[in-house]
Amino acid sequence: MKKYTITILGVFFTINLLAECSMSGLWAYPSSESISSNSIIIVEGYSFSQRIVDSLNISYPVYLQTDDHRIDLEVVDICIGEYQLTQAVLQPKQSLVRGKSYQLKIGNLSDWEQKDLRKWNSLEKRYEPISWIVDKKDDQTEPMWAEIPKLSDRSTIWYGCGPAIYATFELQVQDQSQTFVTTELYDVTQNKVCTYHLPISENGKLNVGHGMCAGAFFYLEKGEYQIRFSLLDMSGNTNSNWTEWISFKSPFKEFNFPNE
Repeated sequence: MKKYTITILGVFFTINLLAECSMSGLWAYPSSESISSNSIIIVEGYSFSQRIVDSLNISYPVYLQTDDHRIDLEVVDICIGEYQLTQAVLQPKQSLVRGKSYQLKIGNLSDWEQKDLRKWNSLEKRYEPISWIVDKKDDQTEPMWAEIPKLSDRSTIWYGCGPAIYATFELQVQDQSQTFVTTELYDVTQNKVCTYHLPISENGKLNVGHGMCAGAFFYLEKGEYQIRFSLLDMSGNTNSNWTEWISFKSPFKEFNFPNE
């Protein structure tokens, strides 16, 4: 009976978590509401929305719109993740004007795709268009390492429809703008490389891997990996000097069922 109870609970848990993994999604950075006048934009697409990000300015024009002006965005980089994520780095073709609010626009989206291009306002408990206010002057300062990344943890957490697997790195960065860590993961086992721009978490850690539904990097069960990092901030400043390679084993761990 105990075995059947565990099985039934597992089925319901799986169904519940599957509902949490949607089939599409679009996100944009900077995550702050205010930006500098030379800010860049990062747009990320999940699952079915990856094709939109991969076709920006091909099938889907992308731009910033203010009350009386449109600024086209140039695609300067595309990163294709290994597990349901694709991101584009976008550069405004003109300087942004201080004091103005700009809304992110993507043309030729269907009605349901337009609904994905929103952000959640936690204060007012509603979705709203993705926009930023320019209230800072140009940021020309190169991001710098205050503390080089160090591997601090490898974790696998099993959920109903898949695991969240991460290699976690401790680091510190000095910069005036939100900073992304350009992460290059070399899969030694399969001799392939994947590069992706990752945000630093609120607790100052960098999580390299994937969640239950999606992520930039995928790990084999018994893979061997090497990783290195450089910096990109949301004003387009880079510290392109790569760190030394760090070697580590896959964070993947098998799920162990409880004993009867």
